[in-house]
Amino acid sequence: MDYKLWENSPGRSPVKKELLDLAQKDMQSVKAIGKNFKRFEKLSYENLRKSKTIDKLQGKNPNKIHYYRISLPKKIARIFFIIKGSTAVFLHLIIKKSDDIKNKERSTAEDRAKIAILEE
Repeated sequence: MDYKLWENSPGRSPVKKELLDLAQKDMQSVKAIGKNFKRFEKLSYENLRKSKTIDKLQGKNPNKIHYYRISLPKKIARIFFIIKGSTAVFLHLIIKKSDDIKNKERSTAEDRAKIAILEE
């Protein structure tokens, strides 16, 4: 499945910034994310769902936000995304320590999804 990193109006990508920040702290995790990005590109939406690496956010989800679960050394990353056409638009990346998704993280993804849906 194709993907791209969402950019805000000044042309900055929050996901790219989050990856760069992570690279300064933990290069092993960045390498693992890179491998998972390649895996994401190779598999179809259906195969990603079957492998349980992606799922839709639970509850009210009018923008149909999904998340991609990536196992890292000693932690888990989640990348929130929407699907536009045949492309996944990566909106927000978080490093998790537990399975629950905090409201702040969810609302960040929802806000970016609204903007991304309106952009063409």
